[in-house]
Amino acid sequence: MKTFKTSVDTEIITSEDGLNTYEVIKKLSLPEGKCAYLISLYPTRNESNIYSNDSTLNHLVSHMTDIGLKELHILSLFSKVVTSKISSRGLKVDEDNMKYIDKVMHHIRFILAYRLNIIVGILKSSFRK
Repeated sequence: MKTFKTSVDTEIITSEDGLNTYEVIKKLSLPEGKCAYLISLYPTRNESNIYSNDSTLNHLVSHMTDIGLKELHILSLFSKVVTSKISSRGLKVDEDNMKYIDKVMHHIRFILAYRLNIIVGILKSSFRK
């Protein structure tokens, strides 16, 4: 009989009031592996629901070993934690979040982002104001 033990550590970096999440980090208990960064539209996690994962995060964590990852960092363009589906009109650019992303980007070589057409539209309308 064999016994295997593993863990997935979760680290969340939030604002003091917990209304904004700047980064979610998932780390597997592997001896080696790569680190990847993903930019999402908005976060659904903070310290009050740290043990919950949405379907996207569940899928990513389930396949981390398939693509050789030990660590996954998820940043969001809009840091306000949302608990229900919102329209792009409800998203506002957060200067603290932009500074955080800028700081992180100096240490990495590659970022994977998705839904860029929505994001570009939101950013264009924000800069017009």
